Amino acid sequence: MHVLLQAMARDIIKRESSYMPDQPKMYDVFLSFRGEDSRAKFISHLHSSLQNAGIHVFKDDEDIQRGDQISISLLRAIGQSRISIVVLSTNYANSRWCMLELEKIMEIERTRGLVVVPVFYEVDPSEVRHQEGKFGKAFEDLISTISVDASTKSNWRRELLDIGGIAGFVLIDSRNESADIKNIVKHVTRLLDRTELFVAEHPVGVESRAEAVSKLL
Repeated sequence: MHVLLQAMARDIIKRESSYMPDQPKMYDVFLSFRGEDSRAKFISHLHSSLQNAGIHVFKDDEDIQRGDQISISLLRAIGQSRISIVVLSTNYANSRWCMLELEKIMEIERTRGLVVVPVFYEVDPSEVRHQEGKFGKAFEDLISTISVDASTKSNWRRELLDIGGIAGFVLIDSRNESADIKNIVKHVTRLLDRTELFVAEHPVGVESRAEAVSKLL
């Protein structure tokens, strides 16, 4: 049953990619995370700090009960974002939903230039690349629990290898998460300033972002 659901989810990913090859950018940042690991303080602080800097963020609400399939609206949100911040915490790879998100994020990174900013939250990048340590155990537990097919397992290992090799932010035993978050926000702002301005009903320009970030200094 799990294999069937997995195949259905992957089919949705493929169909959604073919339907909208050049989606308009509606969000500055898509935030991918495992709520039970980091929602309490880090994610909420990061999210609010990005918003306070004038950055338009899509943050999936994990409090909403989910079905067995990754939603079309969520896939669209990834494709409609300029940057994806992926918070790779200890149990991130223990979530089928997170791995489907990551698969989509890395696909768009390769094919459409989505900028991926990994945040290694209490995990070492090498653990992500090689699926080792507690992070690796969490991933293997997921694989054994959902009886994933060989192709999907191989794809997910590749995505973890790839994102683990991207330069990002390593937050292990951090004594000052506020400073870490400020650095992430400044980095994202610089990345956005090198892209087209976000245009929406209420446009957010470089000047407003720069002014907001200056208040963080």
